[in-house]
Amino acid sequence: MTARLVRQAVGLEDLGPHALKGVAEPMPVFRVLRPLEAHADAPVAAGVPFLVGRDEELGLLRRRWAQAKERLGQVVLLSGTAGLGKSALTEVLRAQVRAEGWPRIAVRCSAYHHTSALYPVITHVERVLDMQREDTPATKLAKLEQGLRPARLPLDEVVPLFASLLSVPLDGRWWPGCWPRPNASRCWWPGKTCTGPIPRRWQCSAWCWSRRPRCRCCTC
Repeated sequence: MTARLVRQAVGLEDLGPHALKGVAEPMPVFRVLRPLEAHADAPVAAGVPFLVGRDEELGLLRRRWAQAKERLGQVVLLSGTAGLGKSALTEVLRAQVRAEGWPRIAVRCSAYHHTSALYPVITHVERVLDMQREDTPATKLAKLEQGLRPARLPLDEVVPLFASLLSVPLDGRWWPGCWPRPNASRCWWPGKTCTGPIPRRWQCSAWCWSRRPRCRCCTC
């Protein structure tokens, strides 16, 4: 049961059935390998949820998404107690966005990192750039440069910024810089360069700032 619940969140290795103390029959045992990327393109296990009595909430999400497509950026915060249907609402919107062919991004916040507001961004960038714990600083810097180069942004400005975000030491080729000049016509998100809207789903975003009731945050 536990393996089925966490399979979409972490990578598992099946170790086969094992005899456990106090259990009559052998039980399947799994080893947790690594957390998996919260991929926005991942299919919903049970298909698109069927919502009842959520026309107003779903209509609000769709109106905000329509505004985002008109280059009017939007943020929607869904908050409430567990089981209220926050995930179902975002899954319905995600299915619509996927059907329209737009790129999508999803990240997860964590109760264990509620003091770091940028934790979900940091972990997402590390996974997109395939940064491993055993990588040397030079290897991480090389992966960062390789990941930023397709965006065609000024590397002398953005590499120091992302290196600081990811705690990657800079070598002699780079100097800590200032924030790059604003450019309303271009944006960059790890793995995606765009000139249009990208919906981003922040799961359990309340953990980004404090221990508050769980919520979902959709950023378009």
